[in-house]
Amino acid sequence: MPRSDKDPARPKGRMTAYAFFVQAQRDHLKKTQPEKNVDFKEFSRCCSTDWKKIEEKDKLKYEALAQADKVRYDREMASYVPQDDGSGKKKGKKTKDPNAPKRGMSGFLFYCSDRRPVLKAANPEWGMSDLSRALGDEWRAFTDAQKEPYLKKATADKERYQHQMACYKKGGSWRDADY
Repeated sequence: MPRSDKDPARPKGRMTAYAFFVQAQRDHLKKTQPEKNVDFKEFSRCCSTDWKKIEEKDKLKYEALAQADKVRYDREMASYVPQDDGSGKKKGKKTKDPNAPKRGMSGFLFYCSDRRPVLKAANPEWGMSDLSRALGDEWRAFTDAQKEPYLKKATADKERYQHQMACYKKGGSWRDADY
């Protein structure tokens, strides 16, 4: 089954001499023992051992097959034209416009910005992970009433972001927006 992110019209990759050898071994095993269920790990180990033991004159047959497959692959690739999805480039992570408004902060982030300097002053030996762990523990221990002022700030910041984003999408300057 082809992967969804690959071009289905792309020519099949070329096979190595070893791949032709393994294919021949698999076909031979299927003919001689059709009812046997093959353990892939054991089969691979046996093929590898047999390939190392095979004489050079016997390897020539598989190397000729590999060379012929290389010619086939090169011929197909010469006439292959990749399908264009219209974007002109590979799909990847979408880049953020540096001029876009910054997203609104959460209530927890407002709490962290207030509380981090106090915790850092009280515990100067703590690193960022210790501070973050302590802030998270404190936030989880808060009641809804204690979280409310920070959640109100977060709601106001979310509204600010939505207003600035609306101005930004219209093409105007969101920096001049009166919010």
